[in-house]
Amino acid sequence: MKMIKSVVCWGRSKMGQCPLYRIERKSEDIRIAKLCLSSLFLMQAKLKKCVESNKIEEVLRFREDYVDWSYWDEVEEKELKRLTSNSKDTQINSLKRCKLDMNICKISLDSKESAIEKLHEEIDSKIKLYNDDLAIIKKVQNYCDNYENEDYRIFKNDRIYLKFQRDKYNALIALYFNVDSFIKQDSQSPVETIFVFSGEGEYPFHKQTVLHLAYEKYGGLVLSGTEVMKDADGIKDLVPQAHICDFQSYNRRRGHGSFILKHLENIVSTVNNRILSLGVKYREKYYWMKPIKAINGEVVPGGNISKDDLVKFYNKNGLPTIGRKYSSGTYVADKVIYKILE
Repeated sequence: MKMIKSVVCWGRSKMGQCPLYRIERKSEDIRIAKLCLSSLFLMQAKLKKCVESNKIEEVLRFREDYVDWSYWDEVEEKELKRLTSNSKDTQINSLKRCKLDMNICKISLDSKESAIEKLHEEIDSKIKLYNDDLAIIKKVQNYCDNYENEDYRIFKNDRIYLKFQRDKYNALIALYFNVDSFIKQDSQSPVETIFVFSGEGEYPFHKQTVLHLAYEKYGGLVLSGTEVMKDADGIKDLVPQAHICDFQSYNRRRGHGSFILKHLENIVSTVNNRILSLGVKYREKYYWMKPIKAINGEVVPGGNISKDDLVKFYNKNGLPTIGRKYSSGTYVADKVIYKILE
């Protein structure tokens, strides 16, 4: 029986149907796939370096293209030409290693086909990760290119607060706040938006999370015409405060809102540093704007979020809530967000 199998193998080799040739081709496919993965690793490392810098200047310089299989098809085509030119030597070497046993060939071929399938799945995954991450960078770039006011087109690291992180589903998201736009508005109560860019595509406002932040020159006991009550520490009256006007998320339960709140104090600190810097340089123009001493806002349930859940959300992310006493005498607990800054 073994002799018959050997004769069959020998006959197939003469007809160019030897599986060993296919095994050699699969080995080459594996080599090409690993080459692709190596290139993807380098590209992702470059993108990661840009993201981890958290600097607007680095992000605006990162002008790379998306990746698809067409690039790897070109690599494969070049490698196959090289393989074809050496095919005669490959066949001779293959036949030298041949054991004239179809079972051995089948096991080897199945193993390599399985390896190729896993490598292609990994390549697909890496390409998707790279393209999804790159789309978030392009959202930031497109927002800066197309939606920022012309007066604020000089993007510097100390003028734009930018942070990247991955959400609960491992998707890259970007927090963006234009510090100079907030400070340089003519209004005595400037309002600027904190964005979290997320979701598919390059359009900045697809599934974004936004918090509108206002500067209150004389924030204090009176908020929206009603009195704020607190038992012990009291509230700093008539001091500049950052007021949370509105807070909306189109990607709930993914950590995007928490991302903003956890960076809110750092954003205010960056604003204060910029106010002091501009105050020294252009004292007459910016004399009216003083460093922010507190953060305030109102707990306003909406949609499917209850008041209790909203209070827990703010408290968990570092913003205490206090009660409010209305002019009618009614007292409502946990109605106001209020945090005195160091």
